[in-house]
Amino acid sequence: MSTLSFDYEWLEPDGGDGPEVEATFARLRIKVGESVVTEAEHKRSRSVTDRIEVPLYPLAEWIAANWWCLTCESAVLGREWYDRRHSMKSAGYGYVYPDLTLSLEGVNTLLAWKPREHAYANLRYLSAGSERVSTAAIAETLADFIEAVCERLRDQDVRESWLQTEWEAVQTSGGKPDEREFCVVAGWLGLDPYELSDADAESMIHAARQLPAEVKEDTLRSVTLSEARDLAAWIDAARNTPARNVSRSRLEAARNVVHSVVNAEHAWAAGYKLAREVRALWGLSDARACLRDVFCDEPPVEELPGAPVNVDGLVNLGDSAVIVTSKRREESRRFLVARAISELLTGRGTWTLLTSVHTERQQLSRAFAAEFLAPADAIVKRLPARRYLVNEDIVELAEYFQVSTKVIQHQVENHGLATIAAHVA
Repeated sequence: MSTLSFDYEWLEPDGGDGPEVEATFARLRIKVGESVVTEAEHKRSRSVTDRIEVPLYPLAEWIAANWWCLTCESAVLGREWYDRRHSMKSAGYGYVYPDLTLSLEGVNTLLAWKPREHAYANLRYLSAGSERVSTAAIAETLADFIEAVCERLRDQDVRESWLQTEWEAVQTSGGKPDEREFCVVAGWLGLDPYELSDADAESMIHAARQLPAEVKEDTLRSVTLSEARDLAAWIDAARNTPARNVSRSRLEAARNVVHSVVNAEHAWAAGYKLAREVRALWGLSDARACLRDVFCDEPPVEELPGAPVNVDGLVNLGDSAVIVTSKRREESRRFLVARAISELLTGRGTWTLLTSVHTERQQLSRAFAAEFLAPADAIVKRLPARRYLVNEDIVELAEYFQVSTKVIQHQVENHGLATIAAHVA
């Protein structure tokens, strides 16, 4: 697996924007695997370099300020200022850093970078790419980078800077279980634990205490602080929804293919592969999936209004089963049931919350559902000969497979099945 690395050579101080900046000027190269993120062109000379000359203090300060979000928060629709917390371009003091975004997915973190040009800078970043890197390895690399900058400050007789004070607070919190738990919960919510008001801190603690341990992390990753209490109440009501006995014979037979498929792959790839294996085992071939056949009865779906937009449903995976959702559209419910089948197969606990958050587990179940309900191979057989899809084509495919048009679009795009017209919504 790829690694994130910072390679730098300290430069002699020559005056600047304060002692912290002056002390930490360096020639910096950032790499992800073999890709150079800092590859850049000097606009005036047209020369290309893989190293940039910048102070490292602003970058280290940005990492420390966002430490709990970088190591705990995952991408989700509707979170304000996510980019500021996760893209290095947000490092300040007027210097232009590369647009490298760190998106936590679980065991791995997605690093994605793209070209960047600033109107008032003589530097144009050229590199683009993405790689998944071990989350633990990234945390270690970022911590080592901050430590190196702090050591440089001490060597240059710079004391009690904001960075040094903040990093000491982060390390202290990390070593105290109760403090660490508080900071992690804040990070799940995309919040700075050291900047919370007393009222917000109390609200966060109350919401976290209301939530069952099994779904606490998924819940708080999916909402804002203002939504957390309402979602906790919705989950409490959902857990009291009567479950019913369902036949598990087909599900139990399929469990044998799970571990060989899931363990070693990226989440989305594992989800696709698991769906194909299960469809083959159940003899579905290119046929549309009949969810009733999976349970030998109607799927155990119960409606409960009031879930936030990023929450698809709560699934009981115990001896009896229930899938609780606020979704009312039939295709949305079918997709949710297919996601629940993935969770039932992988057997991660009694209760699980299905959301739109970009974590590995949620990605796996979404990919499984898409491929289980609308297999890529089956879509190909129903594509028009022109292989150029307009809105009418997408709608027809969605109606045939009984899924949303968004599922069809994602399947076509992710598997490279055809070109979709730009005007298709």
